[in-house]
Amino acid sequence: PLGVVISRNAAITIRLKETEVLSDFHDNKVKAVNTSDGVNFLLQVLKHATHHYIRYLQKIEKDIDVLEETLLKSFRNEEIVKLLLIQKQLIYFETGIASNSTVLEELVGGDIVSIPKDDVTLLNHVISENKQALEMGSIFSNILSNTLDAYASVISNNLNTVMKFLASFTIILSLPVIVASVYGMNVPLPLQNEPAAFLIILLISLVLSLGTIYIFMK
Repeated sequence: PLGVVISRNAAITIRLKETEVLSDFHDNKVKAVNTSDGVNFLLQVLKHATHHYIRYLQKIEKDIDVLEETLLKSFRNEEIVKLLLIQKQLIYFETGIASNSTVLEELVGGDIVSIPKDDVTLLNHVISENKQALEMGSIFSNILSNTLDAYASVISNNLNTVMKFLASFTIILSLPVIVASVYGMNVPLPLQNEPAAFLIILLISLVLSLGTIYIFMK
């Protein structure tokens, strides 16, 4: 939060903690600022704040791209946590930019302070950049939400594939077990007097397993 009090002779800023926006003014990193004009100073602060928003949004975009590439290679909780943290940052960013939009709308109405003609162009420029920042934040939020949804779909699809494989593998292995169980009973059985009965039974089990594999693959 940043408060700006405008009087006839000064502009007073109120902040809870150190902020880059005002530090840049203090360090003379911002050029062409009329510090004697409170309204102009306020517009310059809003403009510079918007520049910082856009710069950080562009950094967030790069972070999202990196995490998307990482998600395609690994499925760890660490990437999900990072995406959720970025999503939280975007919510704060969108809230801050929307709050600045409200301030700019009030300035346009002229209810808070009157805007000199020389600063009307600057005000319109700040409004335009603020809208751009708001749209960027909204776009990146949608991209992030779609990424998380896609990631959940990939995880679900991979899980279904694994479960399908395990179920098929279990069925294939159960067929030789059934044949062995039948021929393990203490009752008269076919081929019990056949010298090659063991090999025949193994062959029957193998044929059943291979037939089941072929069916599953089809």
